[in-house]
Amino acid sequence: MPSTVGLIGWLLVLTTIGLAAAGPAIAPVDTGAPAAPPAERPGTAAKDTGGEIPIIINLDLALLQIHPAETMTLLAPKVQVLLGHSATIQTGAKTTDERTESREYQLTIRPARILPDGIELQFQWTMKIGTTTNSGKAAATVRNLEKAVVNLFEDRGRNIKYAIQVVPLVENAQPAGAYPMPLHELRITGGMLLLNDRRVWGGSGSDGSARSDQEGAVHFEILTKQFGRFRLFFRPAGKTDLMGTVKGNLIRFDYRDNRFELISRDDFLDGGPWKVWIQHDPDVFTYPARGSGSKGPAGPDWSVVEASVGVGAGVKPQE
Repeated sequence: MPSTVGLIGWLLVLTTIGLAAAGPAIAPVDTGAPAAPPAERPGTAAKDTGGEIPIIINLDLALLQIHPAETMTLLAPKVQVLLGHSATIQTGAKTTDERTESREYQLTIRPARILPDGIELQFQWTMKIGTTTNSGKAAATVRNLEKAVVNLFEDRGRNIKYAIQVVPLVENAQPAGAYPMPLHELRITGGMLLLNDRRVWGGSGSDGSARSDQEGAVHFEILTKQFGRFRLFFRPAGKTDLMGTVKGNLIRFDYRDNRFELISRDDFLDGGPWKVWIQHDPDVFTYPARGSGSKGPAGPDWSVVEASVGVGAGVKPQE
């Protein structure tokens, strides 16, 4: 079955990833695992705070349907994920044609740790094919840049096996630095805000921009129904509650156990990754008061939205 593959800005820090068209869910998870022995390399640097360089695992995947005389590729996504975190791929195809089965796949891959003999990969899946549903877990240790096939399950009634073919590639992420160029303008085009991989703001027409003569004063302002206000600066802020990163068209940061990703059609800044300094106020849920001649956004209607994003220039980073 041919799969439709789309691109969405993502994963954790660096790049876009190919995912099935039904809408990917790429979710970082807090592993809660105990400290590993020295021979292992756990991916603990999920947050970019200028400390340890995070380890990125590139995964070249293929979901295989294996018949006695042929093998079919159902999905073939490429994924980037931080060591110790998870990526979840979801897709589905429903049909009214009796000759064609409806299919829904959900596959989660977690590179748990690096061992002396390879990368420990953990798999979890739920697959619905026609009227049959199968869920399960599997694990395998795969050497860097070597191909492995991990068996998932077998449909004995039809003599069909399902498996994952995987080729991992380990790399160290470039640590984020401070943006070195003068910064007087910010813009977002076709913006989206993802909260734990679910869109809570934006889409077509979600554009905005701000300009300031004061260097570094331009910033993004995210209002959320659940967590209050986040102000995102690209210069050191005197009151810094959180740190994030920006690279290309993606800004990401974590708050407690939640992942925020702000995505634009065009790049926010050239180069990167760069640091983002974030001021958080959990008790603010509206934009600053604006003059009668202002065209800035009003406060969100929390009865119908979960979040709103604005571009501001009236607040100094040091405040």
